[in-house]
Parts: sequence; structure tokens; C-alpha cells
Amino acid sequence: MSLTSTMFTGVSGLLNQAEGMSVIGNNIANVNTIGFKGSRMLFSDVLSTTIGNVPVGQIGHGVQIQKVDTIFSQASMETTTSPTDLFIQGKDFFAVAAPGTLAGPVPATGAYYTRAGAFRLDNTGRNLITPDNFNVLDSKSNPIVFSKYNTSVTPGALPAIGAAFDSTGVTAYAAGNIVSVGGVNYIALPTYTAPAAPPLASPATDTANWLRGTFNSAGPYASGDVVTGADGSNYVNKLGATGSDPIADATNWELILDFQKIISVSTKGEFSLLYSDNTGKSATVFYNGNGVPPTSSAPTTFVGTAKVPNPPGLVKVGGSLYRESGVIVGGSGTPVIGGPNGSTEQIISSNLELSNVDLASEFVKMLQTQRAYSANSKTITTTDEMMQEVLNLKR
Repeated sequence: MSLTSTMFTGVSGLLNQAEGMSVIGNNIANVNTIGFKGSRMLFSDVLSTTIGNVPVGQIGHGVQIQKVDTIFSQASMETTTSPTDLFIQGKDFFAVAAPGTLAGPVPATGAYYTRAGAFRLDNTGRNLITPDNFNVLDSKSNPIVFSKYNTSVTPGALPAIGAAFDSTGVTAYAAGNIVSVGGVNYIALPTYTAPAAPPLASPATDTANWLRGTFNSAGPYASGDVVTGADGSNYVNKLGATGSDPIADATNWELILDFQKIISVSTKGEFSLLYSDNTGKSATVFYNGNGVPPTSSAPTTFVGTAKVPNPPGLVKVGGSLYRESGVIVGGSGTPVIGGPNGSTEQIISSNLELSNVDLASEFVKMLQTQRAYSANSKTITTTDEMMQEVLNLKR
């Protein structure tokens, strides 16, 4: 093997040790990154040349990068004051979807995965997102969207109570006007068109111009109608029953409460939510799915966590996020999105997972890499001196 080849062996050492230093530097740079998983550089030798007539006499040609491994060891936790800061005790990942994804289910191959659980509500106050606006998924692969109301029946709008309807045509109506017929309120549609001549058709029958709205009288009622009770709270009709007091008739009426905040998240990923109204009435219920009313009983939908067959096969995409790499050899495999079991996989609320980078180990690796780089440079300079000796033979 020539001296020139020896110089290139040293060059391979310099180049690859420099890449190794890049990995170490990246680890140190992310020592305070929530949910960050450090990496390590694995080296292997380059194909050797056989010398002589037997295969055991081989001379190597330097070093190459074999693989950069991501180390998915569990890191320690940091306690916070926010119930939406979530820590996974176990090997699972949180599943999130691209920003603006408000409907699902999102396929496992289209989701992103992270160990960084610093979640918060968006500007609507009802969608759970990451700091980069990725939507957090639940155990059914749907974006987590908290229902505006706590009711099983979607209530209509709550306009003010209107005056009695005037069919003589003396009163001129326009879009947005509210009238009362038999105690039931109707609101003029945006496309309201005044009839050519009186008498005006009753809003109860003139569905082209009027929409059945809210009221606070004794009836008649239809499912979805909203009344204001004597206690100042709003109630929505469930079954179309008429003549009953909504405050006392829980069979036919539901108290309307608005979503306020997330109270806590259990180890199984159950969201405990607070709903209330402006009269001080409140209820603590559980999130039960995107578009599904919250429930006071045990929920069936939880924080979404994903099991990844081979985590080191995940692909980093920045922002503490990963994508699956499929079922190729060495790939991540296809993640399975579900919920934590509350034992081997637990959610710990008001906590975050710190970076798993150990500074002491990284500095030792830095010293080793620095010395290896220096030693490889000596290989080049020493070989250069040997070549100079060869050149000096001519003198």
C-alpha cells in the first residue's frame, strides 16, 4: 500500500471524526430541549485490501460512518403548573397531526410523533395543540377538540326575546329581527324578503323567511329549542316535550354549560374538564371524543399515544417531531395509535420530559473525538514526512 493511500486513510479519520463531533455538539446544544433524544455516532472500518497470497493478510483503508443512532432512553421529568403539560412514563409517543387538522381519523402513516408534551389550547380555546400548532390526537386518531357545550343536543343561538309578531304589516321586519309567536321566538333569516302585501305569514309556517329560535315561555317546544329559566341559566330541549319547567325537568331538558378549561389528565389519559355558565352553575366532566358531548361517566376516548415497533428507525423532522419510516429493514415499522394503559404506560400531568442528554458523557466523548481527530492528523503529517524522506533520496 502506497504512502498516498495512507494519507487518505488519515483523511477519512479526520472527516468522520468531525462528523462525530457534529453529533456531540448537537446533543449538547439540545440539553435543555423538552423531549429531546440524544444521538450517537457508530463507526465501521472501510473494506480492506488483501496482501500476499493468504486472505488473513489485510490492510484497512480508514473509517466510515456506519449509522447515527437515536437513543430513546427515558429522561427525567420537570414539574410545571400547567395540566396540559404531559409526561409519558414508558416507551410510547404522543401522536399529532399537521396544523389545521380538525377532523380525523388521521392514519398512523400520516401522523407525527413526539415525546415533548408541552401542549396548550389554541386561540379558539377548544383545540389542543403543540407550540408549533400541530393538533394533538386522541386515542381514536382524531384531533382533540373540546365541545363548546356540555349537552348531547346542539343548542341554537341565544338571541334576545322578541316582541309579538305583527301580521298586519304595520311593523316592517328585516334580517335579524326576532319575534315571538305563542311564546316561541323566531329570527328573520339573512335572506328575509318582506311579502308584497299583508297579512304576513306566521313565522311558524314561513320557513323561507324565519328560523325557529330561542324562547323562555312555557311552550310548545321542539328538540333543540333553548329556554332561559327563572334561575337565569339556559336549557336545551332534548325530547320535544312541552309545558315543563326546564329547571325541574331533567328528563326533557339539559342545562347548557360552556367549556372553560382542562382541570387535569389522569394516568390513563382521561381529560377532566370544567364547564360552567354565567350564573355560577358548573360541572366536571370527561372528554369523550372530537364532536362527542363530554360525559360524566367513564370516558372511552383518551390522550392519543402510539406504540412504535422500532423507535430508532423513526425519522427526525425537526421541532422534536418524528415520522415513521415504514416496514423497510431497519425502519420504524407502522405505529399503532391508542391510549396509555395506566400501568406500564402512564400519563403524568403537569410534568414534562427533559432531554436525555448526559453532559458528563458528552464531554468525555468530545475529548475522545478531539484526540482521535488529532491522532488522524498526525497520521497525515507523519506520512508527509516519510514521503519527504523518499524525495530526499534523489539528492
